[in-house]
Amino acid sequence: PVHTVPESLNDPLTGISIPMTTANGYTGVLELSVTQLQLRQTKHSGRNKISLWNERNSIGTWKLAELAGGAESGYIYGRLTAPALSAEVTAGADRTSVASTPETRALQEWCSEIVKELVAQIREARPTESSDKERDKANKALEQMRDLMRRYLDSDQDSDELGDEEGTHGGNGKGKTKTRAVQYGQTVDELVLENGQLVITVAVGSTVRLKCQAFEKSASGDKPVKNYEREFRGSHGVVSIDSHGNLTALAGGDATIYAYAPTFGKSSNEVTIRCLECTSVLALSPDRPLKRNERLEIPYEYFTAERPKGYSDVVLQAWVDPQELAKIGRKGHLSAGMTPGKGRILFQYAADTEPYSLEFEVGEEVVEVLGKGGTHGSDIPLILICGQEAPGYDDRPPLERTQPGGDEYPTIIEDPVQFPNVVWINDRSRESMKVRDTRRSGSGKPCSITSKTFTEFLALKCFDVLKRLKVRKELKDKAVIEREYIQEMVFAEQECSSFVEAAYVLAGAIATDKEE
Repeated sequence: PVHTVPESLNDPLTGISIPMTTANGYTGVLELSVTQLQLRQTKHSGRNKISLWNERNSIGTWKLAELAGGAESGYIYGRLTAPALSAEVTAGADRTSVASTPETRALQEWCSEIVKELVAQIREARPTESSDKERDKANKALEQMRDLMRRYLDSDQDSDELGDEEGTHGGNGKGKTKTRAVQYGQTVDELVLENGQLVITVAVGSTVRLKCQAFEKSASGDKPVKNYEREFRGSHGVVSIDSHGNLTALAGGDATIYAYAPTFGKSSNEVTIRCLECTSVLALSPDRPLKRNERLEIPYEYFTAERPKGYSDVVLQAWVDPQELAKIGRKGHLSAGMTPGKGRILFQYAADTEPYSLEFEVGEEVVEVLGKGGTHGSDIPLILICGQEAPGYDDRPPLERTQPGGDEYPTIIEDPVQFPNVVWINDRSRESMKVRDTRRSGSGKPCSITSKTFTEFLALKCFDVLKRLKVRKELKDKAVIEREYIQEMVFAEQECSSFVEAAYVLAGAIATDKEE
């Protein structure tokens, strides 16, 4: 579109009418162009502006973000030719900005109105754009899924309270705990046993601490609850469970159990305990001395007489001797302490049998431990729908506090330079639009991002983010080859697989009753 500058415009500051006509009767024109490329987030961001010209020279620029809000203004660029602008209005050492004069203020106000009209037309022509209300609701769903993710990033710990120290010291299944800053609830609205897994495997003769977490539901997200009355019910038979949740496998076979909070009348999911009568165990010692504060996985397999292939999913009763050297979690993750020396890892694998022993060493070199963020102590970034402003970036202009997204970007966007603590979900990526197109509304537009279909899609994307975070937690700054990385991704998917089912249940609860 091309717009002729009016003969006069009002100064928005004073309300005085400012003439725009020169002696030859020429007022100037505003020429705008629209692209299919989101200029603001690409190497072409410098074009997302209106160049200011008088009759002869370029005298400055206005950024489109200053003229109109919304991601749609990132698709516009243009040129304003106005003889009423003299060369004297140029300001700044770079000579790209202009001074605030009656002429520049009047023209900027007029240009802003024209650009806003064009932005509205672009928004109308792009039915993929989501409203602020839809983004707010989708982000609330993502926040609840983020709370769910917290339960899986510490899945190796023996304690069942979020924020507690991982692993155990000693062979009795009871470890010392160190609580980080956690916001606790008072009412048990949900009980989750073993992170919602359907089956866990335990060696006969070993004792493991069951993970049973209680949560209070609130508008601000799930809050863990501690110091509540609970009991374990179900067909025990081959297992025994004390009041602290320490489960001992007594004989081979399966037992189905669940947790119950009698004060609140809440039951957890059911979990099948698969008890294996093991004949031996094989684990691999670290091939070098560990650094102090280092954390790595100890590969292990438990063997039975019935099958030659080992089991690598057994929940361990394992401990370190001497205990000040390190601690080991239920899935074989060894965390070295700050004391150097040689020690042993002991695995209980059968009744009335000496534990299997593995040697290791902690050296003098130290690995720096980075602090953890997050409301509940887990290092989980914010997960936001594109177009939503990220909190904590108030020092930036409004349009630089978000990632607009679009079909030229992937569904999951990570920008550690611009947004180091945010993961963006692009609701207008090609993948997202394929999902939204499968459930078009009656008007022919793609389904809303608050629909059940898309909320379940968000659950899958959160699962992808969870696996990435899980692998990063395990590897930290360790350099690995491709095969090792793929193996860690496989482990992460296996350990977090029950997240998908739990997230789908959550998606059904928070999605709109009537899809738009």
